[in-house]
Amino acid sequence: MPELPEVETVARLVRPHLEGRTITGADVRWERSVGGPTAAAFRDAVAGLRIDRVWRRAKYVVMDTSRDGSRVGALIVHLRMTGRLHVEDAEHDSGKFVRVALPLDDGRELRFIDVRKFGRFVHATDPAEFLAHLGPEPLSDDFSVGWFHRALASRRRVLKPLLLDQTFLAGLGNIYVDEALHVAGLHPLRRSDRVTRAKAALLHDVIRNVLTEAIEREGSSFDTFYRTPEGNPGSYQHQFQVYGRDGKPCRRCERPIQKIVVGQRGTHLCTRCQPVPRPRKVVPTTVTPTVRLAQVADAVAIGRIHTRAWKSAYRGILPDAYLAALDEDERIRRRRAWLEHPPEGVETWVIQTGKRIDGFAVSGPSRGRDTGGRVAEVYAIYLAPKRVGCGLGRQLFAHVLSSLAAEGFHETVVWVLEANVASHHFYERAGFVRDDGHSVYADEGFSLPVVRYRRSLR
Repeated sequence: MPELPEVETVARLVRPHLEGRTITGADVRWERSVGGPTAAAFRDAVAGLRIDRVWRRAKYVVMDTSRDGSRVGALIVHLRMTGRLHVEDAEHDSGKFVRVALPLDDGRELRFIDVRKFGRFVHATDPAEFLAHLGPEPLSDDFSVGWFHRALASRRRVLKPLLLDQTFLAGLGNIYVDEALHVAGLHPLRRSDRVTRAKAALLHDVIRNVLTEAIEREGSSFDTFYRTPEGNPGSYQHQFQVYGRDGKPCRRCERPIQKIVVGQRGTHLCTRCQPVPRPRKVVPTTVTPTVRLAQVADAVAIGRIHTRAWKSAYRGILPDAYLAALDEDERIRRRRAWLEHPPEGVETWVIQTGKRIDGFAVSGPSRGRDTGGRVAEVYAIYLAPKRVGCGLGRQLFAHVLSSLAAEGFHETVVWVLEANVASHHFYERAGFVRDDGHSVYADEGFSLPVVRYRRSLR
């Protein structure tokens, strides 16, 4: 999808051909492209309008219009996947994918070409209201270092999905967020409220620099769909540091670029230049934490931790709507039923500081085949979000592994969402090695790849 640099390029190149021109009619060939009104209603609304100004807002091309000297809304174009704007002579054949054509008073036509029909070419009577949901422009004075740091700190969101949120910052997309985060040395899964002011200032400048250079190079073209109004491809794709380069060496350190999924978007990064964020340390307590087998009375604490840990750990990995819909009471009921009637050989452990339960783990025989009863599995291990980073996870995990070894298991396995980079590092530090086991975690409307780690207990 065209992002800020591509849309800015389109606006700049059609501007000299459109400003001051009057629309004399409208040929709507795909009615959905005009966003709601009938073809006749759209034609009646735009015929006779003068185009006063062509500019960009976020990923929209905006054409301010007037009639008889009075401002009359604006034409707003969202190119989406395959949309293009061209100004051509009326006799020129633009092919079969022209969805809207506006004849102009100089004999030419403004044509909206869209192969996949996802784009929109609408007439907004109140453009300010139409665009009101958008955040500040990253190349404007409103996007200051001070505002950016405060805005990041006031939210507790994964960094990449936040930067893609058009209500937070307008115009950024998958390509330029990946590129900016790499140059700034920030992992896409870092929490926004854990970005220091110095790093926020660096990312602020990098975003501006990346976008400015991309505009100078007329955007990025890596398929046949994006072309400038003059029919030329952009050239910024030749400057990509990480985007689309998975498996290739990082241009800075030569470690292979990785591709993960963050917020259901393909995400490219270098794990050396963009190290995984360290959990925030919690002030240590003077009470020694202890690990014990869970009791039915622990179900409420375990259910709450389970729900809140999912919402914290999987933000940006699982869909936001799915996480928002997690029912804490339902999790408590499930945990109580599990503790009252545990499956054979399955144990639930809790780690407790004083009277407070800080986390839990569930372990038992592996659910894989042909294990001969000697392979165990850690089904789950979660801490309360505020207790992450102070060693409790390592203490709980070590106790569980020791217990499994004492029960005669020879090795243990864990399954991890492929996109959950923090968990990969946790298990690798605990001595686990990734093998060739693969599966899929599927739920309502989504599915994500899962990989397996294993470790000897002998």
